[in-house]
Amino acid sequence: MIAALLALSAVAFGVEAPGFDAERGLYTAPFSLQLSGAAGETLWFSTDGGTPDTLYVGAIPIDKTVVVRARAQDAAGAWSSIATTTYLFIDDVMAQPALDPGITTHPTLGPRMAASLASLPTLSLALDGALSVVEQPVSFEYFEPGGLSLQVDCGVARVGGHSLGYPKTNLRLYFRDAYGDGKLDADFFEDQPTVGVPSIDRHDSLDLRGGSHDSVFYLGVRGQYLRNRWMDETELEMGHVAPHGRYAHLYINGEYTGLYHLRERFDAAFLAEHRGGTEDDWAAVNGGRAVDGDGTQWPRIEAAGGDFETFSTWVDVSQYLDYIVLNLFGANSWDWNAHQNWMAAGPLEPRSGWVLHSSDSDIALYYGVDHWVLDRPGPGYTLQGLLAEGHPDFQVALADALQRNLRQGGPLSGPRAAERYARLAPLVEDAVVAEAARWGGGAWDPTLHWTAERDYLIESWLPDRAEQLWARPRRRRLATAAGTPDVAAGREVAHGHRRRGVRPRWRSRHALAAPGRGGDPRVPCGWPVSGSPRPSTPARSAPTPSLDRAAGLGAPGAGWAVGAAGHGLLGGGRARPHRAE
Repeated sequence: MIAALLALSAVAFGVEAPGFDAERGLYTAPFSLQLSGAAGETLWFSTDGGTPDTLYVGAIPIDKTVVVRARAQDAAGAWSSIATTTYLFIDDVMAQPALDPGITTHPTLGPRMAASLASLPTLSLALDGALSVVEQPVSFEYFEPGGLSLQVDCGVARVGGHSLGYPKTNLRLYFRDAYGDGKLDADFFEDQPTVGVPSIDRHDSLDLRGGSHDSVFYLGVRGQYLRNRWMDETELEMGHVAPHGRYAHLYINGEYTGLYHLRERFDAAFLAEHRGGTEDDWAAVNGGRAVDGDGTQWPRIEAAGGDFETFSTWVDVSQYLDYIVLNLFGANSWDWNAHQNWMAAGPLEPRSGWVLHSSDSDIALYYGVDHWVLDRPGPGYTLQGLLAEGHPDFQVALADALQRNLRQGGPLSGPRAAERYARLAPLVEDAVVAEAARWGGGAWDPTLHWTAERDYLIESWLPDRAEQLWARPRRRRLATAAGTPDVAAGREVAHGHRRRGVRPRWRSRHALAAPGRGGDPRVPCGWPVSGSPRPSTPARSAPTPSLDRAAGLGAPGAGWAVGAAGHGLLGGGRARPHRAE
């Protein structure tokens, strides 16, 4: 089917696409667009995103936001590829019927929205017909003020699970040989405020996330459009590979479609760019389902969930446990299920190279600051099995992960966790005004609701969460302030002892040894395997101003099939996962 659809963009040998005498970008004054082609060629154009079907006879007046597509036909009837260029007029965008005039004409919000539309990068898609879950050809343009500008033909499809029911949808772009170049060479993220592993500049695919559940469609007035990015940035700051991202405004056939998170796709090709080789050297899974490779590796890893020594021959244990602690910290209740919205990738052979990624964390940082998520089993029940086995090396590695992330300036300690969110929030502070104009329906006031939730997370939830999480393992003898060393400060256990006769065989790079004697001085630790408390109910919320029209907006859990509270990891049963993203 894809091959048939590609006939529209196939390049005929010897026929070049028409030239444009004006570059894509933002304009404030009307102009006339001239197309150019070789002698004897006939030029055709369109201004609705579809296949060029209007004969070009002279300059095209451009006085509003428009996507111009053009192709040439030579005397023998052969066609060129289609050239596509978007011209954007902010005032015209603000007047589009789909936008709320209560925001676009507001004396304060209107200028904020206009400034955001002009300052963030623009994504423009042009295609025949409507978007579908079936991949189809599309023209993709990206341009930013004074920076990168490009156009490429690629594939696009709507993606997601529950969010496919929303009028604003998540999209994925596919770069394949059939469309042109098999990869897109572009560095979209070099200027982003990211700490940690650098971004890549060759892409097999890119995700365009519309906010999904961290949006007005699901979290209602608590939507932030930031939670998933905060989780990504935390993984990067921990020193692990994870998708980079940035925010941009999307237009489809010239119509403003809202704020989007342009994001690298975590898969085999992504890992090959970071670790070397080709994508055929790596495998990847989404919720345990194979997306790259022959699908044989993850079942072996999952089966080793109760055998730490075998598990550690496949998985990068330090990265795995950092990922575990991050999801415990984020209270990622809805999406952290055994076969749900997490991803993993690694080598085809057991080389301790498999890494995990929290691919969908839109409802993290949402529940009460004391919320506990160990009723969720995590990826493939591996955590459940490892906790039950109680291997001393796993216990030491887990204690290390808790210490290095939650304590003494670790990436999840209060000040750093809050600072990371505060660093990201300004990137969307004005952009959510445009999002509210397009999708808020008059029920979501970003100057009240978005700001109140942001302040609650930065000032209360994030500063307090590490201590709340630390208090849980202290009460459960997972780790105690005295029973495990303060890794960052280099202090050893004051009154612990190592399990008699056991010398840990696996040591993380953060492990400490007691000076002057062999072995590890820390008390082995682990969660109990029964007696789980029921998870707390969702949520002390920030005190946000009420708005009558907000009634009826989605609330977490609506229509989602999950296991009963208290079952799963510690309750003796398995949580029944909801549909995966």
